[in-house]
Amino acid sequence: AIVGVSIVVLTGWAGQVSLGQFALVAVGALAGGWAVGGAHLPFGVALVVGTVASAVLAVVVGLPALRLQGLYLAVTTLALATMTSSVFASSRLLAPHLPSQLGRPQLLGIDMNTNLRAYYYLCVVATAVAVYTAARLRRTRTARLLIAMRDNERMAQAYGVNLVRTRLLAFALS
Repeated sequence: AIVGVSIVVLTGWAGQVSLGQFALVAVGALAGGWAVGGAHLPFGVALVVGTVASAVLAVVVGLPALRLQGLYLAVTTLALATMTSSVFASSRLLAPHLPSQLGRPQLLGIDMNTNLRAYYYLCVVATAVAVYTAARLRRTRTARLLIAMRDNERMAQAYGVNLVRTRLLAFALS
């Protein structure tokens, strides 16, 4: 559901067709898993590390979007998804750098490994926060810029919208 909200921001509001959204999620999960298992950071910090890693990769992927539109961008992001799944499926590339097992987080003294109901509520709250954040974002100038860029790029530029920065912002926000 959270990935669906991010696709709404990127494809629905900004009009950028992306077929590689789960590749960005996978890289964020990899970075967060490394932060918890490899660097032994707390869950909250690992969540930020994963989010920043996904946003940075999204901006890097968004750089071709400055020139590519429509089907070409979709094929480019599909290539990213295919490449990511190939790299993640290869045990010799990532296995030495990842922990062999990673459990669920422990928050507020509640062990999510043993209390599955608490883990369910954590997932529901995280989804609600993502939906609430997107709904609040929709009422901001940023969302109006994304939609203006999607609807009519020339008119948006005439009003002073920087299309390069706005496209990269769309990828980073998603």
